[in-house]
Amino acid sequence: MIDGVLAPGEWDSASQFEGFTDRLTTRPAEEKTTGWLGYDDQAIYWAMHVHESHPERIAAREIQPGASFTNDDHVILDINPFHTRTYNGTSSFRVNALGTTSEDISGGRTNKREWRGEWTAKVTRVADGWTMEARIPWKVLNYPPGKSLKMDFNLVRYQSGLRIASEFASLGQSQRPEQRAEWLDVTPPSVGIDHPWSFLAYAAPEYDRSDSGVRAGLDARYRFSETVTGLVSYNPDFRNIEGQIAGIEFTRTERFLSDVRPFFTEGSGFFGLGSRFGFGQLFYSQRIATFDEGAKAYGQLNKDWSFGGLATYDRNAQSVGVMKVRRDFGTAGRVEGFASATQDDGFQDQTVGASASLVNGNLSGSAYLAASRQNSAAFSSLFEGGLNYGAPHIFTTIRYEAVKPDFAPALGFIPWTDRKGYYTYTSINKEMRNGPIRSVGLDGGWSEYFTYGNDVQEKGYNFSGRIGLRNDMRVGFAHDETSFYGEPDNVWSVNANFNESNRYRNFSVSYEKGIRGGIESEYLSFGLSRRLFKGVDLGLSQSVNHFQGADRLTVATLGYEMTATQSINGRFVSRNGHTNAYLAFRQSGNKGTEYFVILGDPNAEETVSRVSLKAVWAF
Repeated sequence: MIDGVLAPGEWDSASQFEGFTDRLTTRPAEEKTTGWLGYDDQAIYWAMHVHESHPERIAAREIQPGASFTNDDHVILDINPFHTRTYNGTSSFRVNALGTTSEDISGGRTNKREWRGEWTAKVTRVADGWTMEARIPWKVLNYPPGKSLKMDFNLVRYQSGLRIASEFASLGQSQRPEQRAEWLDVTPPSVGIDHPWSFLAYAAPEYDRSDSGVRAGLDARYRFSETVTGLVSYNPDFRNIEGQIAGIEFTRTERFLSDVRPFFTEGSGFFGLGSRFGFGQLFYSQRIATFDEGAKAYGQLNKDWSFGGLATYDRNAQSVGVMKVRRDFGTAGRVEGFASATQDDGFQDQTVGASASLVNGNLSGSAYLAASRQNSAAFSSLFEGGLNYGAPHIFTTIRYEAVKPDFAPALGFIPWTDRKGYYTYTSINKEMRNGPIRSVGLDGGWSEYFTYGNDVQEKGYNFSGRIGLRNDMRVGFAHDETSFYGEPDNVWSVNANFNESNRYRNFSVSYEKGIRGGIESEYLSFGLSRRLFKGVDLGLSQSVNHFQGADRLTVATLGYEMTATQSINGRFVSRNGHTNAYLAFRQSGNKGTEYFVILGDPNAEETVSRVSLKAVWAF
């Protein structure tokens, strides 16, 4: 019985794990932790006994499934059924000291419980800490067929008050996945999906002065096997999904915004090629604003091969196709291939790309090569290659990049073009267990890029530092002295964060002043988050950017968690005289029909008179 109580003899037949080590020091943890793992043909069973010599230090506030447990005492099961000895294929299951669950399923999965997978956990407070029991059905996981499998796993415990993580298999300060423990001779259920089809439908009657009516749509998912999934989507609802707000801090390139739309989060890990902090990404799903019909298939063909294929069609706009394959060589590296095609009102784009990476201990290297063309023009290319060194306390990289002027994949996020050159970056970090200083860090980099006409595009250096204090405060500084096309940047900034790890009473402030492109620049921002009383949270941020005029952004959020599955949330956004506000009630996060009432439009520039009543159900 999964009740959180470790009854005598209940876990005797399971594998027991003790001897946890402090992740920072790699020495035996001061507080004892014991874990258990077992399984049958229905599920994996997981238990933990978290010993705590000072029970008053146990902290847990999050009650909604899927929440972040940054401020909570919690335990983690990382498991990789494919035994790749890498992070690829790993799923993470988390339980806080209240019994709230959160998970990351390998490859990405949408939030609806029937599709994401239902697993249960219970927690009980005991005299010397707390105990936890969990049941994770096999159908929640992607796993290969076969008998006597080896699976990578680790058990982790996090103490929020002390900000100490301890783990059964010590991965070292560099967190090397090949050092995870192995769960041997595991025999999951035989291959076959009892109910391969599942459906997710929505209906949303709406009142809008300009466009009232009823919108409806349907998603259908087909499980080809335990490791390969197909998805078809008709008329998805993107309008009621709250998107990320772009900041107003100075940037010379397009801003990268994360995508939370369910069609794109499902299996998202099988599609990208590139590096957000390098040349960019060949597939940036925000390029697909909407579609009428979409389909995708993705998954692990076996331990070494994985793939993702996607197509969308909009009757009034673009048609898109994307394909990616990946071959892993265990801890030694991987190779990937990518192709995409776009057609949009007479415009056509084709893009192809490939990458390879090698790993040898603390050394690693990678290379990317891509080409794209628009309509009948010749292909234009991109190349990036780099070497990295990573060890405890230090990471350094040197990279060369060459992006031709007309390299412009329609679905890509490519911040810079018409550039060739290199940059170096080094980061040094150190954490301490004793004394008033908790951590220190120093980063620095040098860049030098030229256009294909041999003009200097970018040249200069930057560095930053930070100190984390034992009282949960962090202070930092940064300096950037770089020229762009001959125009200088010379900027200093400082920042501070109070109660850094506690989102219920956090305050941060940053200030930047100097020259951008030879023009005076100043940026000031602050943010706070506060739990006003039980279940009610307030967030407020304000930023002002003075550069060739003033740009102001204010964001306020208010949330009321009535229960684990019911809440009211609102957001107010004001930018340079344009103001948008909306309010929403939701009943979601569990199995069964979900209900939403939305007043306004979450992503509009100005407040609109709109009411949407939305229901979502799975079958």
